[in-house]
Amino acid sequence: MPMDPRVKKALEQPVHTPFHNAMLAHCKQLVESSRRKMSEYYSVWDHYDDIYRGLRTADKQDKKSQEKGEPTKMVVPITKSQIDTFIAFNFAALFQREYFFELIARDAKSERTVRIGEVMLQRDLDYSNNYQLAYQFLLDVGRFGLGIFKCYWNEEYQMVEEAPQEPGLLQWIGMKFRGASARPIKIKKLKFQGNKILNISPYRFFPDTRLPLTRFQEGEFVASEDEYSYVALKGMEFDGTVAGIDHVETLSKGNMEQGRRNSRLPNIEVDEHATKRTLGASRGNAVLTEIQVKIIPSQFVIDEDGNVLGEENYPVKYLVWYINDNRVIRCEPLAYAHDQFTYAATQLTPDQHRFLNGGISEPIDQLQEVITWFINSHITSVRRVIQNQLIVDESMLNMDDLRERRPVIRLRGGASRLGIDRYVHQLQVQDVTQNHMQDAELLHKIVQIVTGVNDNALGQFHTGRRSAEEARRVGTGVASRMKTSTMIMFSSAYVPLGQQMISNLQSGLSMEVYIKVFGLPDDPMAQLQKSTDFAYFVRASKADLIGEFDFAIFDGTLPSEKFMVGETLQEFVTMLLSQPQIAAALGYDIKMLMDEWLRLSGIRNPDRFKVDPAELMKRLQMAQQSQQLNQGAQNGQPQNPNGEVARPGVGENGTHVAINGDTRITL
Repeated sequence: MPMDPRVKKALEQPVHTPFHNAMLAHCKQLVESSRRKMSEYYSVWDHYDDIYRGLRTADKQDKKSQEKGEPTKMVVPITKSQIDTFIAFNFAALFQREYFFELIARDAKSERTVRIGEVMLQRDLDYSNNYQLAYQFLLDVGRFGLGIFKCYWNEEYQMVEEAPQEPGLLQWIGMKFRGASARPIKIKKLKFQGNKILNISPYRFFPDTRLPLTRFQEGEFVASEDEYSYVALKGMEFDGTVAGIDHVETLSKGNMEQGRRNSRLPNIEVDEHATKRTLGASRGNAVLTEIQVKIIPSQFVIDEDGNVLGEENYPVKYLVWYINDNRVIRCEPLAYAHDQFTYAATQLTPDQHRFLNGGISEPIDQLQEVITWFINSHITSVRRVIQNQLIVDESMLNMDDLRERRPVIRLRGGASRLGIDRYVHQLQVQDVTQNHMQDAELLHKIVQIVTGVNDNALGQFHTGRRSAEEARRVGTGVASRMKTSTMIMFSSAYVPLGQQMISNLQSGLSMEVYIKVFGLPDDPMAQLQKSTDFAYFVRASKADLIGEFDFAIFDGTLPSEKFMVGETLQEFVTMLLSQPQIAAALGYDIKMLMDEWLRLSGIRNPDRFKVDPAELMKRLQMAQQSQQLNQGAQNGQPQNPNGEVARPGVGENGTHVAINGDTRITL
């Protein structure tokens, strides 16, 4: 909703009003309290990010090795392997369905609502690049133990040129003539209306730390930070979203350096001499802090006349933006129908006894460090062993030949021609790190036990013979631990996200959109197009999203497990088809069993393969007549003129004929 004109006027003043100062102080105090707690994890997250990327600071020995063209010490990328496998597993589990969100209708009347709702949710996810969102979300969960989404209602406009109406005929002194053509006019039109989803970095997320993170929706506030350019802010001001952009002060160099330490802000441009200068187009980006906070509107006086922010004397959620920690540019009610903070967050291990729990990187950090030390020490030892360390008698050899590694080493004049090995001898150095590689391999197996991401999850089987059933059971056992995390993330982050999205569509969608759906129940269009194109487009509005339904919770079933169930069901259906009397006696519906089997096999909408009942009866009659003709021919009934048995076919007029080569006999 637009800002209250009284609030907008107060925020546009070049000098801070008492209302502005009170709102800014209240919001900054809450955000800074969260920042102090969240910043305690930044150094640990930096370390986890470095080991995931394989980064380390080169020491003197590494620099010498680089000069000689020798390998330097490294970080063994075990954490990257574990996290990437974790991401791949969750992608396979989460994106196996036709639509990411599945809705369950509570009654028959809501079936159409469910179908349209699933497509509308998928439309908004695709518009926000769902695959990239999911990858970043899972990467943050695996690396830092925390993943955050932000969902807000987005309306995008574009300027469209429209030709004016054709000017009419003008009359002057009894003469008619056509007026001059007007220029095309530009009209602002709505281009997109729907949900927009963003990834929020854990470094920029500031919840109410007085409650466990699993209960952040119950807190007093939630905040996040981002960067915006001056041009983008002026565009928002033109749209009426924000106010007072021309009076925003730039951050000083000292404040920016402190912000980088506390919030990992990027290296945006800063005017070193700016203390009271306003933000300008040439001064780079500005740091925007968004806080969604519960406040009591009646306690905030807007102007000198005593007008208050609202008449409510109870907490109301408000959306407040302030720039560079020095000016509020937006203040309005957080008027979402779902009445939730517009964030969805989850942890890999939601243990309430700690405010924030680690991801995959935390339990294997020390193990990876030891493995890295084993391998680097082995590399260093091998480098020392292969170097030519010689014991030399300088009085008998030309040392310049040795130092310059010449192919010919000359003896001095007094050297004996016998027993040359007495003058030069290679020093024998023993490699004491020969078993380090075996130790590293053993520790790697311990890492897999700790995380549950082992060789089977990586797609590698142990050597030796293994039956298909054994391999299937091993794969199921491996996936059981990882599925637990997937189900927790889906229920704690994705389900709240989907609920906010459908609520926003139900309350905010004002334009009709065309969506592609598969045949809706009791829809005549589905019956008309079923034989050719079962998918078709329908016009949908927010009225089509009103119904009784629930979000389907992720059941944790993997595609491989579905195929396994489908194979079992296929064998059962085959047995029933071979003995229909058993199916009738047991009361099984073979059609429903076959539909379930096809669904588990990944075949969507099997109804599109069905034929019209009248066409089906016609085909059955033709098959029956053909069978009778074949039986009659085998029993000595009339044959064709050549004395050969007639074979059934279809004539040009649709009647059955017997065909043999070029001879046709109408039956």
